[in-house]
Amino acid sequence: METNEILRALEQGWHRGDGAAFAAPFAEDVTFIDVLGRVQQGRSVVANEHQKLFDTIYRGSKWRIRVEQTRNLSDSVVVLDWTRD
Repeated sequence: METNEILRALEQGWHRGDGAAFAAPFAEDVTFIDVLGRVQQGRSVVANEHQKLFDTIYRGSKWRIRVEQTRNLSDSVVVLDWTRD
């Protein structure tokens, strides 16, 4: 999956309010740092934590991802510094 496809999948998961769909593009062993600086370990944790948000304070919310910086660490690892619009 290309970087832009991953970003669109994240947006679509968010727009549907679907934690599992939002987390699907991440590796099973992802380390995800949320907007509050909390570290979430693992895709299932990211999915569950986002579902809690989608069911409550972010219900019905929409956003677009804006990439600030991209770093290719290898052929299969990309680090994105991104923010929401």
